[in-house]
Amino acid sequence: MLIRHLLVALPIAATLLAGPSFAQTIVVSGHAPTFAALEYDYSDTAGTTPARNEIAAVIPVGSSVDGARATLRHAGAVCRDRSAARMTCAWTAFGTDRDQLLDITWTVEVNHNADAVTGLGVARSLTGA
Repeated sequence: MLIRHLLVALPIAATLLAGPSFAQTIVVSGHAPTFAALEYDYSDTAGTTPARNEIAAVIPVGSSVDGARATLRHAGAVCRDRSAARMTCAWTAFGTDRDQLLDITWTVEVNHNADAVTGLGVARSLTGA
């Protein structure tokens, strides 16, 4: 009986002592960009399209509204429900644009049907001198 237990336990112990083996490289993806990173990458020629694409990649149509809210808050935005079918999330920072000191605001409009995201809108605005 003891020999039978040892014959079962030895291969298991050898596997555990050898350490983990990975069949493929682990890639971490699906993390929302921060609004500071979106602002850093912003260019007048591309406009807000690259930012919208990045946000839509982590909050695709069909995502939960609560998940979208959590993702945008984690990225630095403040979110408010504007109506039964629309949530507005905004991030504002004091910065420079074309050598002027301005308030830079990124706004994400999340349209939804109370449970799931049905569409996104992304805008960037400048306020100040």
